[in-house]
Amino acid sequence: MITSNTESFLNLLRHYAVGERYFTKDDLDLLANSNQSIMPPIGGGLWTSEASYAAKCAFSYCVLNGELDWQVIRDEAARLSTAWAANERTRQDAKQETKFLSIAGLDDSPVAIFARKWTEAWNRRNLEVLISLFSDGGIYLDLLSEKAACGREDLRRLFSYICHQEPLKLEITGVAVELAPNFELRWVKEPLIQTSATSAKPRKGRSVVALQGAQATLCVEIVDEDPLEEVMRPIGRIWVDKENGIVWIGNLRVPLKKRNTDGG
Repeated sequence: MITSNTESFLNLLRHYAVGERYFTKDDLDLLANSNQSIMPPIGGGLWTSEASYAAKCAFSYCVLNGELDWQVIRDEAARLSTAWAANERTRQDAKQETKFLSIAGLDDSPVAIFARKWTEAWNRRNLEVLISLFSDGGIYLDLLSEKAACGREDLRRLFSYICHQEPLKLEITGVAVELAPNFELRWVKEPLIQTSATSAKPRKGRSVVALQGAQATLCVEIVDEDPLEEVMRPIGRIWVDKENGIVWIGNLRVPLKKRNTDGG
């Protein structure tokens, strides 16, 4: 049976871990994995001086007021750690959902115009329009298939290959502009024919685009199932080192690999 003193300690732990979210997952893991009777870490991070003082007084009272069942406390800390991680994933997913707008909601902004032209050009297999959407030294990079092109001639060869070998229907389902002048297009690609180069199921993902005026200097395709997708969220600043063939997305270093489209 849990003592009232232990129950008070657990209630404080739940309050500051779930209610106020002052305790992090690392704080809870430290308490859960300790072989000693220790106080949870208090202070620093998101803690205010007032909250820190109040928490220290409350936890100290429980420790000094009577015997505590530390195994029960460690078990609850482990449970709260798991719940904290699940809640954080939900929060991040919700943040992702709410940052995307419909193209219609962007009026005639450069981003909306680019998104409409991009979609129409892919669906009509209009190679010239696709190429015109990029600057002279524009870069296209597909992280999943490692297809890449730099410059309009390179783009022409790659897009020609994709249009003929991997025809698809493209639907833009949302646009995020919070990292302007970079923006994200959320899309669904549905193969129109089945070949060795296509998947039977529609693919979902995002295109991260760096726009300069009305043209893209960089477009990076990220498929939702790509393990790099989590690393690249949030996308952050994009910088292209053309001399060394490297694309920096935030702190992520992506070598710009060229693919021989003649041989597949």
